[in-house]
Amino acid sequence: MEVNQEFKLLYSMDPMCSWCYAFEKPLTELVQKHQLTIEWHLGGLAKDTDQPMPMEMRNRISGYWKIIEDKTGLYFNYDFWTKNTPRRSTFNACRAVLAASELKPNSEKEMVTAIQKAYYQRAMNPSDIEILVQLAEEIGIGKEVFENLIRSEKLDKKFQDQMTFARELAREGYPSLYLNRNEKMAVVSLGYCDAVELEDRFQQAKEKIH
Repeated sequence: MEVNQEFKLLYSMDPMCSWCYAFEKPLTELVQKHQLTIEWHLGGLAKDTDQPMPMEMRNRISGYWKIIEDKTGLYFNYDFWTKNTPRRSTFNACRAVLAASELKPNSEKEMVTAIQKAYYQRAMNPSDIEILVQLAEEIGIGKEVFENLIRSEKLDKKFQDQMTFARELAREGYPSLYLNRNEKMAVVSLGYCDAVELEDRFQQAKEKIH
C-alpha cells in the first residue's frame, strides 16, 4: 500500500508525556491503516533543571501512570521512582528526537519509542543526556556525533523554534493531533483517545477539509 499523499498528520507531543505513551498504539494503528505520514512537533513539558522532583510531584505523576494502566492496560515499571533521581525535565528528550531525525532521517518515531520504553518499561531516566546517547546508539546513531549535536546551540535553537508552534497546536495539552490537506487543517484529537474514537475523529476531520 502506498503512502497517502493527500493527507498528513501533525502531532504535538512530548516523549516523556505519559498520555502520549498511551496514545502511541492508537496512533500507530491509524497511521498504518490509512498509510499516513506524521509531522512531529516536540512541545516540551518541562524545562531543563538539575533539581530533584518534589515528592508531591512524584506521587502525582505515578498516580497518572496508575490511571493510564487502568484505562488502557499498558504496563509501567514503577522501579523508575526508586532506581533514579527523577527531575521534572523533558526538554532533553525532545532535543533527542530532533537530533535523531537530523542524523537518521525519518527516525522520529523510532527515537520516541526508544525513549518511552526506556522511561516507562526499563526504569531509565531520559532526562539524562547519557541515557539518551545510549538510546541513540541502540537505534543505530553514533554516540559521539549524537552527543555533540544534542548539546549544541544549533539544536537548541531548532527546538526552541519548533516548541513555539508545537505549543500552539497543543492548546489543551499533549497529545494533540491534527490532519492537514493542502495546508487546510482540522483537529483530530486534543488529548488521549482510544483507537475506535480516534478513527471516528479522523473521519470527521477528513470531512471538514475535503
